[in-house]
Amino acid sequence: MRQFEYTWLRTVCRRYADFWKVTQDALEFAAKLLKLELTVEKRQQLMEAHLDLKAFPDVPSALKSLKDAGIKLAFLSNMTPHMLESVTKSSGLEGIFEHSLSTDAVKIYKPDPRAYQMGIDAFMLQREEILFAAFGG
Repeated sequence: MRQFEYTWLRTVCRRYADFWKVTQDALEFAAKLLKLELTVEKRQQLMEAHLDLKAFPDVPSALKSLKDAGIKLAFLSNMTPHMLESVTKSSGLEGIFEHSLSTDAVKIYKPDPRAYQMGIDAFMLQREEILFAAFGG
């Protein structure tokens, strides 16, 4: 939750830092809050875990079915390009998405409209022709 709060604050204050930095800041906050020792090695290990995220088992086949049905798919994420590339590979989602869009390109975070404009521009469609689906509730 702190990651998202930090992105929202950075967006409102126009003080952009990439999502890797935001994630690290949120991790350090959580460790301090819980009074946990966060050594350099532990921090690095936890940060690198963000590069090896997995999809739920039914996700690759569901997305492939959508793609096979002619639906064009894209990631639109706050993650950095490196993070997106890593999680796409670790999740077995390579080759499914036409675009892998990182808000890092526009130096702003969702839900700012400029972030969503990336999807509109990538597909050259009207906003009403695109379904933006969140990964979580």
